Formats: sequence, structure tokens, C-alpha cells
Amino acid sequence: MNRQINTGDVDAVFEGNKDFIKKLAAEIAEEFGWDENWLNDGVKGWLSSRDADPDVKALFNTYPAEDQPGLRVYPAKPEYLFAMKCRAMRVGGVETNSDIDDIKLLARAIGIKSSQDALTLVEKFYPQNMLQPKTRLGLEEIFSNLDIDHGTGQTH
Repeated sequence: MNRQINTGDVDAVFEGNKDFIKKLAAEIAEEFGWDENWLNDGVKGWLSSRDADPDVKALFNTYPAEDQPGLRVYPAKPEYLFAMKCRAMRVGGVETNSDIDDIKLLARAIGIKSSQDALTLVEKFYPQNMLQPKTRLGLEEIFSNLDIDHGTGQTH
């Protein structure tokens, strides 16, 4: 999936020494003139109970080396990211919301073509009782206006 990053921050879940990570992030922000909150762990509130399942994330890289202590980067697979985006969907107009653009992009990438397919996938990560009505309604609105087959990123 190719997408230019246009976000002002990186959402991450930190394990290990969180204070050390926050200190390094602050130093990096100062060095490059970035927002001090460029790296944040706010996403932890949206994690699925399946987060530890090896099928939902993939090892991207290990720093400095695989056989040494250090950083391990595990991005969420598109299906999991789609489910998180749907669950976290912000209220406030489908046409002006960056979550909606992300949901559309991910839907195309993983072949989701209807609100029912989308909801079925989301429920693989989150029980129905964890989903707010806005999720179902938002998905219905997104997919009622989305022409997946063109793959142009435009709605018709």
C-alpha cells in the first residue's frame, strides 16, 4: 500500500522503558524542530484484545540488529488498522474527516466493498458491544458513497 504520510504525529505503543522512549522522542523533536508530541501512545486506547495475536501485526524491522537488544517495529496489518480506524471514527462530517479518507484507502487495499463486509471485519477485532452506533452509521454512509472499483480515491 503506497501512501504519502501527511500526519503530524506517529501513533505507537511502547513496551519496556517508556520514560526513556519519551525522553528520546523529546530530544528528536528538539533537534529537528518537530512538535513535542510527534510520537504518542494515544492509540493504546483503541487496541483490540487480539493485539498480541501475531497475525495482526508484522515485524517491519529490528534496530540495531536482530540478535541485540533494541527497537522492534511491528506495524498493524491493514485489516487491523482498518478496524481500529473504524472503531475510532471521529464524529463530525464524513466528507471533512481524515479518518474517513484512511478508511476508504484501507477498504480499497483489502477489498472491502460494503458496509456489511466492513462491519464483519471490524467485529473480528472488537465485540459488537464495544462499537458505538457512529461506527455502523459512519460505515453505511461511507460505503453508500464509495465506488471501490475505480480505485481512484474519489467518490462518485
